[in-house]
Amino acid sequence: MSASEAIAEAGPAIPFVDPESLDPETRALHDRIGAAIGYVPNSMLTYLHRPAIAAAFLGLSSAIYGADDDSLPMAVQSKLGVICSSINGCAYCTSHQCNALQNPPSAAAAAGLSDSEVAELISGEAEGGDPVEQACFAYARAASFDPNSVSSEMLADLRKHLSPGQIVQLAAIVGMWKLFNTIHDSLHLPIEEQKVPYRRFFDAASLR
Repeated sequence: MSASEAIAEAGPAIPFVDPESLDPETRALHDRIGAAIGYVPNSMLTYLHRPAIAAAFLGLSSAIYGADDDSLPMAVQSKLGVICSSINGCAYCTSHQCNALQNPPSAAAAAGLSDSEVAELISGEAEGGDPVEQACFAYARAASFDPNSVSSEMLADLRKHLSPGQIVQLAAIVGMWKLFNTIHDSLHLPIEEQKVPYRRFFDAASLR
């Protein structure tokens, strides 16, 4: 049994919050999340034990995943979640991000990717379709494996194709996934039923 399978079998380290027990302000946050995406994910049902942390993490994600003129293309941002989460070994986040790539929330996020396209992002076979993707993917993989392995050449390539703001955003995306992947794996978060089918990408990569 793999480590991720053991996590799934063991169940969460702590119980999820009971929405009925939340104070009005926290319940309103819970309900806004549910209304926005159609359900409240297990990650938020965990964070809501500390409402300030839940709110801060939502704010962090919104600040990092931007769509202004100086942001990385949304399609690139979406793909980075799969690359980073799979390298970090987080089945929970990889499943969520694979779902998002195949069922994008907006046309700007990415055209729905095929199974083979998603699998190639995880395996490392996808080097990027243009110089921006290539530079971002190379940095994300190196920084996720070992931040100290990011070479001067990689950084020079980023400066060639990205603005300073985009480079900061890229580094923040990689760091954010390291944070979330660590929390979710170490607390043994189970994948929600509707996301379980997307775990197949993570499992297939683990068998290689």
